[in-house]
Amino acid sequence: MMSQTDERTLEARRERREKCASEEKRRQAVELFRHGIGYTRASRILNLSVNTVRDWSREFRKGTFRIKVSRNQYRYPPEIREKVIQLRLSGYSWNEIEKSTGISVSTCRKWVTDYCEKRGTKPQLLVPVNSSLSRL
Repeated sequence: MMSQTDERTLEARRERREKCASEEKRRQAVELFRHGIGYTRASRILNLSVNTVRDWSREFRKGTFRIKVSRNQYRYPPEIREKVIQLRLSGYSWNEIEKSTGISVSTCRKWVTDYCEKRGTKPQLLVPVNSSLSRL
């Protein structure tokens, strides 16, 4: 199993995507909407896509707009992905990886599948048969 140090460094920390509008921009949009400014003009003021601000405006009118950036707008940093792939290459099971990193099995599988597709290998061939059998 992994050491305590490894587990602490792999805590599932997420970072906001670069292109994702900040909470400050979202606050400013609310103020503009409250003052009756339309989404087209607001998008120019905020220097954001008119489509994004239009969606925000619709949500604002419905009362469902939130200033806090939703969880799905955050991404794991590349070093976390690399560590998950290395764990899988080292013979760890999906459940062991999930327990040690806090990242869902489906996300881990997606990362490993993407890794394999880039290299032209099959994900099933990543974990040597001997290593998984020796741990049973």
